[in-house]
Amino acid sequence: MKFVKPVFAALLCIASVPASAGTVLFDDFDSENGGATALNYAGFANWDSQPVALTGQPGATVDIIDGGSNPYGITCSGICVDLDGSSGVGGLISTKSFFAFSANDRVTLSVDISGNQRVGAENYVLAFLIPGVVDIFDFTISDPFTSFNFGDQLGFTGTLLTGDVIPFDRPFGRYSLSFRAGSGGVFGAGIGTDSADNFGPIIDNVRIDVTAVPEPATWAMMIFGVGMIGGAMRRRPALKPAAA
Repeated sequence: MKFVKPVFAALLCIASVPASAGTVLFDDFDSENGGATALNYAGFANWDSQPVALTGQPGATVDIIDGGSNPYGITCSGICVDLDGSSGVGGLISTKSFFAFSANDRVTLSVDISGNQRVGAENYVLAFLIPGVVDIFDFTISDPFTSFNFGDQLGFTGTLLTGDVIPFDRPFGRYSLSFRAGSGGVFGAGIGTDSADNFGPIIDNVRIDVTAVPEPATWAMMIFGVGMIGGAMRRRPALKPAAA
């Protein structure tokens, strides 16, 4: 059958398109402390055990909260994190390890964030990526983040930082920021607040995703391959009935 070779070649073209290499859900915090509430928590599996204070005050802490049973009126799915621990000083948690990416990958950090759910005060929350490379393209943020800085922040080189003021009664919403890499490297991520009143924004379901973005030449190969399949199928000879 003459159509087999062009169809096989077309399938090879399509198979050459890079696939996603990312982690969809990085941490939902549900495995922390056996799923129980803990104040001033410092035993995270995936995050720095000692949060960093953004207010300049020492002793930053965060709390982990059982959203199904706690005395604070906080509601979330499973375990979530109150970024302003019971010491009264808000903290920033950052990933313990860095993650690899290749040239032309899109790196995305996303997280569910709500207001503090308890008092009528606003809280500032920020999220950041540390790409570790200079050639960054297509830096984007999702609503409802309203402001961002591109450059050196928090003492890190090339940090991509975005933040928003969260009203206490804002429900959980998904916030994200991302960039496309011009070269390979590694990155880290973090989330924090400058709150110092013991009522911090609540975070849950942190996702880190590294997705290979096909280059224009690859897209052209894929389109060409699909066209070859269509052409081959149109040229396929009709089956003749067997002689009686």
